[in-house]
Amino acid sequence: MADAIAISALTSVSGLDGTEYFPVVKDSVTQKATPAQIVELFTVPALYKTITAAAATTRTASNDDAWKYIRFTATLAKTYDFLETASLTAGYEWEVKNASTNSTLTIASSDSSVTINRPDGKAAIVPIGGHIWVKVISTTQIDIYGDLQDSVA
Repeated sequence: MADAIAISALTSVSGLDGTEYFPVVKDSVTQKATPAQIVELFTVPALYKTITAAAATTRTASNDDAWKYIRFTATLAKTYDFLETASLTAGYEWEVKNASTNSTLTIASSDSSVTINRPDGKAAIVPIGGHIWVKVISTTQIDIYGDLQDSVA
């Protein structure tokens, strides 16, 4: 709060009106931005995740899923599909819950365009009641970890 007051005082004394551009460095890239744009650049996603119900048996991952808690509820077998054409953004992540009481959730890439990395000895299958995290590495690669079924030998 003290910083906001000091900045407001400085702004009113200096004659700045908020439309000026300042050099900003983020992720090793320098760009010019207004104060409002600087706030957007450095805003961290909310500390809580929006709960998104997924009642269908198939869902295609998208950037809209980022920073959310995706909760699969269908009673039949379910598939969460990852496609390169979705252009997922590297660094995005989210949580996935298989809230069903009688079927598993398969994490897949139906067109084989995305590599799904998972811990050794684990399948890309979320058991009943399981909970995993998804981390996008690139448009063609994701990491998943959490409650995964053992691989079938």
